Amino acid sequence: MEMKKSYLILAAVAGLLASCSNEVLVDEQATSNAAPQAIGFSTFAQKATRSAADFELEDYHRTFVVYGTKTDDNEGTIQAVFGTNAASANTGVTCDFIADAANYDLTRAWHYTPARYWDKQAQYHFAAYTPEAAPLTYTFANAGDEVGATGTRFYSTANYTITGQNRMQDETPQRAEVKTGFDGVEGTSPKQDLDIMVSDLNSQHGSTHTADVDLVFRHTLAKLNVALDVEKNAPAAGTAGYKVLVKTVTAADFFSTGSFNSALSGTKYAPTWTVVGTNKVDYTYVSPAFTADPADGDQLDVDDYYFIESLVMPQAIAANQVITLKYHLISIDAAGNEYPEDYTYTLKMSDAFTAYTTPPTRYEENTNYFVKFHLNPENNVITFDAGVYEWENSYNHTENIN
Repeated sequence: MEMKKSYLILAAVAGLLASCSNEVLVDEQATSNAAPQAIGFSTFAQKATRSAADFELEDYHRTFVVYGTKTDDNEGTIQAVFGTNAASANTGVTCDFIADAANYDLTRAWHYTPARYWDKQAQYHFAAYTPEAAPLTYTFANAGDEVGATGTRFYSTANYTITGQNRMQDETPQRAEVKTGFDGVEGTSPKQDLDIMVSDLNSQHGSTHTADVDLVFRHTLAKLNVALDVEKNAPAAGTAGYKVLVKTVTAADFFSTGSFNSALSGTKYAPTWTVVGTNKVDYTYVSPAFTADPADGDQLDVDDYYFIESLVMPQAIAANQVITLKYHLISIDAAGNEYPEDYTYTLKMSDAFTAYTTPPTRYEENTNYFVKFHLNPENNVITFDAGVYEWENSYNHTENIN
């Protein structure tokens, strides 16, 4: 499986560590070898390795929309099995996740109706997007084509706008990415963003469908993570040192709106977003403690804390896109006396990734950008040294008294 790109930076008080975005798989299996056999869906994991740490699709979304065709071995006729296959926008079949499927007398958690049955003498092709709320459809170059034929693609039926959801403002700062929760739930302020994904093309024959068929979903948007840590923890009583309280973290001036197109390249629907218009969005974390008391904030320790985890519309990396960190640095002496001082640090995103041999020039689809600020105040303690200039001038006089 292809690993997505990730980037690492290091700046004055900032170091960056990149992590891979996640891929999500859906397993599609027949229920048995007996005829007729219904085409069923069950989720598995985000990685082909199927490790215990994998996320299942239902951890991200509870719906996906699938398109599928079959081509008869005998006559070569093509039939739309899941959804339609017109030349224009097509309607797919929605699969819903039902956690307690057994209580509904269902054999699988992923449910659609009415059932479709495998044809042992036909070739099948499938593609899907998630969640159902995504403003996407699937289209064909020619009416009646197979899913995956030349010219087939996913595209947006309407422009999509990022609202600026920050999972760390939702959850309070965490020691790791939350990853999930970008599900577009209505009624929140702002409305939650959608982690829009499309699957790779999946092809299998009806006679061998008992083998697992994995629909690999890829994230289409970019993601920005901002984390902070400090060199050492606040001192114990009676010990000199410092503590750092975070007030706000902001990543500002990102284009928010785009249109989507995802043409097939091999078996992968390569996602491409194009910025539309000039609307901008900021991603912000504001400490609840700071809101309650401007002299307070979230205390850092030596472990990383994520303060921003947000979806980003793919676009060029620009100098006007700036991360701003505002914090209190409180110096403490051995007697417990404190001296607080406010600091503001800014980082242009165009300066963030310059350590790379080939620095990225845009926020790519399906790519995770991670910026970590590392604070070490003891490297920059204000110190004094004192010296005395020699007398610059002198005047002499001798008075003779005898």
